[in-house]
Amino acid sequence: MNVNQKAALSFAFRQNNIVVNLYQSWRTAIQSLLARTIIAVPCGPDTHCPAAPRVISLYVGSSAENAKEDLINIIRENFESFTMIDTEGFYRGQYEPAWLIKLTAEDIFLVVNIAEKIRSQLKQEGVGIELDGHYFRCTATNAPSHVFHQITNQHS
Repeated sequence: MNVNQKAALSFAFRQNNIVVNLYQSWRTAIQSLLARTIIAVPCGPDTHCPAAPRVISLYVGSSAENAKEDLINIIRENFESFTMIDTEGFYRGQYEPAWLIKLTAEDIFLVVNIAEKIRSQLKQEGVGIELDGHYFRCTATNAPSHVFHQITNQHS
């Protein structure tokens, strides 16, 4: 190995160490930040914890005219702030415009009733509800009280 090859190899080694050190520093900083910001509150059946707001997602698809405006109006009746993401859905192999609604709520039953109202007014077979990584579906045959029961059983 000549002098130029040794110099190039030495330079590459130093650059690699810099990248590795930056990665390790970044990883340590992120882990430290997460450790400081995530707070676990021990709540269970024997404790009396106040209801904390939870992020809930609603999955709605519809090809109906004015569906998006109708959807916004239904949600605005109970929530002044929420996120609505335009997306594309496929239901039974058929494309339809879809929306992912993210909202924060303490009252899960209220959200289930809103999902039922959306389903009914937009004449949909179902509206999806995601809570804590679990998926539930509000349909004509799966009444809001039953969906709420499924959710509370999943989280007890």
